Amino acid sequence: MWPGACPGCRRSRPPAWPRQWNTRFGAKAPRRCGGRRDNPRPAPFHAPLRCRRPRRAACLLLAGAGTRTRPTAHAALRRLLAVCRRPAGRASVCLRPRRQRRGRRTRPRGLPGQRSRPHTQPARGGRHRLHRGAGARLDLAPGLPSRSAGPEDRAHVRPGRGRGAGRMTRFVDLHGHRTAYDVRGEGAPILLVHGAEATRESFSALAEALAAHACVVTYDQRGCGESAADAGEHHIPDLAQDANDLMESLGFARFAVMGTSLGGRIAQSAALGQPARLTALVLCNTWPLDRAIADLHPEGARKLRTLRAGLPSSARALAEMFYTPAHVATHPQLADRFARAPSTSRRGLLAAETHPLLRAESISVTTLCLSGSEDRVVPSRVAKGLSARIPNSRFEPLPGVGHSAAVQAPALLADQIASFLDRSIHHL
Repeated sequence: MWPGACPGCRRSRPPAWPRQWNTRFGAKAPRRCGGRRDNPRPAPFHAPLRCRRPRRAACLLLAGAGTRTRPTAHAALRRLLAVCRRPAGRASVCLRPRRQRRGRRTRPRGLPGQRSRPHTQPARGGRHRLHRGAGARLDLAPGLPSRSAGPEDRAHVRPGRGRGAGRMTRFVDLHGHRTAYDVRGEGAPILLVHGAEATRESFSALAEALAAHACVVTYDQRGCGESAADAGEHHIPDLAQDANDLMESLGFARFAVMGTSLGGRIAQSAALGQPARLTALVLCNTWPLDRAIADLHPEGARKLRTLRAGLPSSARALAEMFYTPAHVATHPQLADRFARAPSTSRRGLLAAETHPLLRAESISVTTLCLSGSEDRVVPSRVAKGLSARIPNSRFEPLPGVGHSAAVQAPALLADQIASFLDRSIHHL
C-alpha cells in the first residue's frame, strides 16, 4: 500500500492531504474516501482475471500500468483473452459498471463506439447452455456450449458394450470353479461350445457375425482360456451340465446350442440330458457320442497323434489338418499358434471318450449338422452319418472349409446358423 493511501479501498492519494481544522478538537484525522470497498481487507491483486477491481486488474495486465493514462479493464481483458485464445464467455473477472455520481453525466462505459447494454443473448439450458460472464459485456463471441459427448465424439470407439462389438466379459462360479464367458447382441439366446484345443476366442468372428441375429453367449470350458481348472476328473456329461448351469445363471429358460468338434459332443450330451430347455441344436464337424473318432477315422487319428508328438517342428502340418493348406499359407500365424499351444492330453482323453448309452437316435431337438468339405480330422461322411441317425436333422456341407470352420469361414457359418434359427423359431 502506498504511503497515504486510503486504508479502506487502497486508492492512491497524494502523500500530503489537506488537513481540516476543528476549533474545539484541533486537527481532524483524514476521513475515508467513501469508496465502494470500505473494508480493511485487501483485494486479491495476484490473479488479474479474478481481481475484484477491474481497473486494478487492467493495470496489472498491461505494461503501462504506472502511467497516467490507464486503459480500461475492458480493453485489457479483451487484449489478454485474444492473446491467450480463451473464450471470452469463460472469463471469471467481475466487470461491474461504476456508479454514476450525482449531478454528473458520464460517458457510457464499454468498447469505443458501443453502448453498454445488458446481455441480450437468449438463455439456453441443457446441452446448449452457454457460459455467461465478461464476454456478454464485452460483446465478444460467447463461449463454447457445455454439452455431453455425442456420437461424433466417439467415432474412434468400437460399437457395443465392453471390448469388441457388443461384448462384455464376465465370470460366474459353476460348481466351485470360475468360468469366463462373453455376451454379444440381443434376441434369442444361443450358446457356442468350443472344441478340445480352442477357447472362446476362436468364436470371436462368428459371434460378432451372429450378434446381429441373436444373443450370443461364448464361454471357456474347465481348464481352458480364462476359466479355472478343477482338481478332480470330469467327463463330457459334466461339461454339458456346466453349459446348462451357465445359461440358467444368465436367466435363459430356453436356448439354442452350437458345438464344434468336441463341443459338438458336449452339445449332444446337453440335448440328451435336458431336451426341454433346447430350442435348436447345431453340430459342426463332430461325431456321435457312442463312437470314438479313432474307430470312425483311424488314419486321421493316427496322423494327429504323430503330429502332436512332433511339436513344435510339425506345427505347420498340424495346422493344415485343422485348416486347408491354402488358408494356412495366407495365415502363417496359425502354425505359430499350434506351436505355442500347451499340452492337451486331458482334453484329448475327453475327445476319446465314448458313451454307449448316449445315442444320437434319442435326440429330439431340431438339429442342423454342418461339415467342411476339406475337413481332415472329422470327414464329411462321419458328420453325414451322424445327421442320418438324428430323427429331426438336416445336413449341410460347407464347401472349401476345413475342420475349424468358425475361424476359417465365420461369415458362411453365421449365415447357415442364422437361417436355421429363424426356421426353428417359427416352428416352435
